[in-house]
Amino acid sequence: STERMFFGGQGKLVNFQAGSSKLPLPPGVTADQWIPDYEAGTGRVSRWNLVQHISMQVVRYPDRAARGPQCLVYASLPLEKDMVVSGSPAVDLRMEMDAADAGIFAYLEEEVTPDEVRYVTEGQLLASHRKRPSTFLTTDVKPMPVVQDGPSKDKVEHLTVRMQPISYCFRAGSRIRVSLAAADVDNFLWHDADQLLGHWKLFPDPNVPKRASKWWVHRGQTAPSVLELPVEGDAPTFLGDVTV
Repeated sequence: STERMFFGGQGKLVNFQAGSSKLPLPPGVTADQWIPDYEAGTGRVSRWNLVQHISMQVVRYPDRAARGPQCLVYASLPLEKDMVVSGSPAVDLRMEMDAADAGIFAYLEEEVTPDEVRYVTEGQLLASHRKRPSTFLTTDVKPMPVVQDGPSKDKVEHLTVRMQPISYCFRAGSRIRVSLAAADVDNFLWHDADQLLGHWKLFPDPNVPKRASKWWVHRGQTAPSVLELPVEGDAPTFLGDVTV
């Protein structure tokens, strides 16, 4: 089954209770404003090192807890029992930003304690390539609407970041966590307009900023952002109050 975890206030992931008549989310337009950190990264021994395996070291992510302040983080309440995720998770985002494009890095993590966060899987999306299904043609590239003072009602865009498939057991007492980042400086370069072979030629207005300094991630009933998890067995249960 697919378990849907909604982005909530105060960095919460809220599970939608089956049978409830309404979403446990605020009505109307509600969004978290975030200033992207372009120094965020995953280290030099992440899975990207496997492409050429230059460092000849075991893949690991030892410092996800320390890197949390560089990300926009949402976490669930502690799990009441073990939960197995098997398949390809996805983050379904409703977003605005103050630029024509942005790199979006999404990480699924297990928070064992505030100081111990385990990497589970990840996905990436260039916002201008949000069209689904994608054909990877230039005709599919679409600049983001530029918002100066968000959040708004009419410039919210739908972006889906699909993650690498995994089979992973989240242990009882741990929290499900999703972290959004704007960069992975250890493994990806953000190219300037003169360097990226023709990409910025698709953005004809020279006055429109090409890299966002503000994101608005929506989390209200009218435009919810959701983490979708392919869960084995029964839907997960959590310890504590799930409302926001």
